[in-house]
Amino acid sequence: MAAPTAGTGGEQDQFWPLPKFYFSVDIGDQTDLPFQEVSGIDAGAEVIEYRHGNSRVHSVIKMPGLANGADLVLKKGVFTRDNLFYELISKINLNTYERLTIVINHRGSKYNSGKK
Repeated sequence: MAAPTAGTGGEQDQFWPLPKFYFSVDIGDQTDLPFQEVSGIDAGAEVIEYRHGNSRVHSVIKMPGLANGADLVLKKGVFTRDNLFYELISKINLNTYERLTIVINHRGSKYNSGKK
């Protein structure tokens, strides 16, 4: 039996999304958006250094401060016949957007089987 071949990509079939899209991202109500690269997943806290005025120890106390995070960068996504994502970008440009929950899934080894 001959190995199956992928279609042109114009229609969704058993080979869609393409195997190089290793991340599945859910943004609000939109689910399973494929991306090749996701970066900026980082969180931390500022460090506050404090010393009491009458402290006998000549060093500072380090305490956690305000939480901070990096910008999330999604690269090389594919959206066929889907204007919802572009409407979201338009809302961001017009500053009329609302906060949305973003879930990032790594698709794992079943999609990476060709690369070892």
